[in-house]
Parts: sequence; structure tokens; C-alpha cells
Amino acid sequence: MKQLTIIILLLFSSILFAENTQDLKNEINRLDKIVDERESAAKRARSEVRKVEKQLGTITKKEHQTERKIENINKRLVSNQGKKSGLVTKLDEQKKGLAQQLQVMYTAGTQSHIRMLLKQDNPSDIGRTLKYLEYLNKSRVKKIKKIKEIMDDIDIAEQTMLTDQQALKELQGALRTQKKEIKAILANRDRQYQKLNKSYKSSKNALQRAVKKEKSLQIKIDKLIDTQTKVAVREREPKKITRPERKNSKPVGSTQRFKPNKKFSRMRGKMAWPVKGYMLHGYGSRRNEKQRWKGAVIKASGGTKVRAIAQGKVEFSGWFNGYGYLVIIRHDNNYRSLYGYNRGVFVKSGQIVNGGQAIAAVGNSGGQKQNALYFEIRKGTKPRNPAHWCR
Repeated sequence: MKQLTIIILLLFSSILFAENTQDLKNEINRLDKIVDERESAAKRARSEVRKVEKQLGTITKKEHQTERKIENINKRLVSNQGKKSGLVTKLDEQKKGLAQQLQVMYTAGTQSHIRMLLKQDNPSDIGRTLKYLEYLNKSRVKKIKKIKEIMDDIDIAEQTMLTDQQALKELQGALRTQKKEIKAILANRDRQYQKLNKSYKSSKNALQRAVKKEKSLQIKIDKLIDTQTKVAVREREPKKITRPERKNSKPVGSTQRFKPNKKFSRMRGKMAWPVKGYMLHGYGSRRNEKQRWKGAVIKASGGTKVRAIAQGKVEFSGWFNGYGYLVIIRHDNNYRSLYGYNRGVFVKSGQIVNGGQAIAAVGNSGGQKQNALYFEIRKGTKPRNPAHWCR
């Protein structure tokens, strides 16, 4: 009897264990499905955020180009206005001179030139009178011609100003439209970013993505250094004697070389920060449980101009995963400065830029929570503390 009871209990326990195991498997499958769905939703949201950020980058660049055109037209208008004022002054002077000549002729009386000549007794006086009359005539014709030229120049200046004013009006309208587009895109970007936050909040995966992005940037820097080294080696190699090029042949590729006006290393502690703002994260501060910041994150208003800290050659300008719109500038002696999280970029690869030149606009691209600039300085592959270089 006791044995039968034990057997019944064992059978009942087995049945309960099997049921619990199946329930546990079902629960695991359900949770796996939820995680997969959230991961898919997060992937879609990240893709949508990236798409919107790229649209924002395009319109921001157009906005900057429009602002530059407006600036140039305003300079031209000021220049032409000054030119017109100078021409009007000259015109008044020429008119005054012509009036004086006419007054002299009127004072001489209404006598004809022939009668004036006949009244002269001395032949030398007659010669002087003829010369004087010839001079007056030539001077009068010259002044009339000069007046006409000045009046034509004034007409040209006025027409140019009128054309520029019309172009300025159109550009200002285009700028207002672009600003509205930027506002709408920013609102859309915020909506997409909220979806991304709701769909996925795994700190583990966020950490993995952060590590992956940092590695990608390091690989990019390594490639740039490798390319620079190869170019330097080629330049040091003895040049082969080649046949002279044909006159109609055109150079292929960029031949622009960077020659610094100041050594980067000598500007340590003297350069201005690329943007004015509040330091969110300093160099070396903790980024997460496994990483520290290799640069500085500076909070600033969206759209604020980001300026190059020193003269250099743009090695990279465009979208880079995790850093959004990124600009990398190579300075002398293997120094580089990096500018990330931008709303848009204004320069292109291979371009020489000067210190203080606007190269980008502050943003939150790359999936950032707020508007800020990610800024690095590197010597080769090693990051340097920007606070030691900028003041």
C-alpha cells in the first residue's frame, strides 16, 4: 500500500513538473517574441531618425548657403552705393567745371572767333588766341564726354543695385521657407526619437552600440592616418622622368596641398573653442560602465555655427554612424580635430579651411538626446584633452 502511494505521488509530481516546464517554455517564447518585436521597432525607429536627420542636414546646408549669398549681396549693395556716391560727386565736379568754362566763354562776349582774331594786331597774340580757343573747345568736349561716361556708370551701378535688391528679396523669402522646413523637420525628428525611446530601452544593447560606434570611429581615424602615410611616402619617392603633358590635358583629382600658416603644437592653450556653450561631458569623464569620454560634449543651441579651431584640410565631411554629421580636419604634424553630432556640414573633403571658419551647425544627429557638439583633438590615434588646447 505504501509503495502504491509513493508511485501515485511520483506520477502526480511528474505531471505537475511537465506542465510547469511547458508553461515556462511558453513564457520564454512569449518574452523572446516581445524582445524581437521591440528590437525590430527600435531598428525601424533608428532608421527613421537617421533619415530625418539627413533631411535636416541637407536643408541646413542650403540655409547656410542662402545666408552666405545674402551676406555677399549686402556687401555688394554697400560697395555699389559707395561707388554711386563717388560717381555722383565726380559728376557734380565735372558739371561745375563745364559751367565755369561756359561762363568764361559768355564773359568773352558774343563776338565770333573770327572777329576776335581780326581785332588782334600782333601775330603772336593771334596765335595765342587760336591756341586758347582750341584748348577751351577740347576741354569742353572732354568734360561733356566724361559727364556722359559717369552718367552711364551711375546707370549701371543703379541697375546692379536694383538686380541685387530683387535677388536679396527672393533669397530672404527662400531663407524664411528653409527655416520653416527646419522647424518642421526638427519636430518630426523629436517625434521619431520619442518612438525610439519607447520601443527600446535596453542599457546592455545601448552599451554595445556605444562601444561599436567608438570602434568604428577609431577604424576611420586609422584609415585616414594610413592614407596620409602612403601619400607622404609617394611624395618622398624620386620622381620619374616623364614625357611633357599635352597642352590640352587636364589634371585629374585634387592637387591642393595643405601648408599650415602656424604650427598646431604652438597654439596649445591659445585656440578658441569651436562653439560657445556649456560643458556636458569633459575629456576622461565616465561615459558608461565600460567607457570614458575621449573628447568633450558641449551643449549649445541648435543651428549655432561650429568653427574650425585652426587652419587645416578636411579629411572627412558627412554622415558617420553614431556621430551623425561629422567633420574631421587634419592639421600639421599628424594632429586632427573632430566635430560631431552636427545638424549639417558646410565643407567638403579635400577643402582647406581657416581657423574660425564656419564648418557646421550644432545639432543632435546620430540619435542624441539634445543639441550639442562632440569635439575631439587627436595626435595620431591618441586623443588629447581639448581643455589643454582651447581657452
